[in-house]
Amino acid sequence: MINNYTYNILPFYSSVSFQNHKNKYMYDDLCTAPLICSHNRLLPFQIYRQKHFSTTANIVITLYCFDDTLVDDITADIPSTDLLITTAGSRDYITYRGYIDLTTDLPAGYHYLKVTDGIDTWYSEIFKVVCFDFITIKRASIGNGLQIKFSATEYIKFSN
Repeated sequence: MINNYTYNILPFYSSVSFQNHKNKYMYDDLCTAPLICSHNRLLPFQIYRQKHFSTTANIVITLYCFDDTLVDDITADIPSTDLLITTAGSRDYITYRGYIDLTTDLPAGYHYLKVTDGIDTWYSEIFKVVCFDFITIKRASIGNGLQIKFSATEYIKFSN
């Protein structure tokens, strides 16, 4: 397991055996505390590695189903401006910011990412891709707090 000292929404591990649902106390339960992801955008992540000279062109990101079956290579679907490599001291940080929509939609269901730079390979935590038919988010300031209201035409349809 890698020590992940970055602040991540989507944590990464050196092996799929370290994913939370594979711990003994989880009883292989995928639904305990799932990370939820939209069908057109991945969760932001940051992976650190020892400094070396590979570029974002060397990075390959593949999407796997929770049962370890390959779904697709989504590297080309990620906008190049959203994937960065920055260097700080003796470490490189591979960062996906998640600002821009993917060029294709992700299939609904439980998935994880496999990220490789040609030297090292990392596996993300399981996340659930949810497809929204139509949703708008409105922010309204009430008193001294912020309230987020969800409004949709009649309903929000979640599909698996």
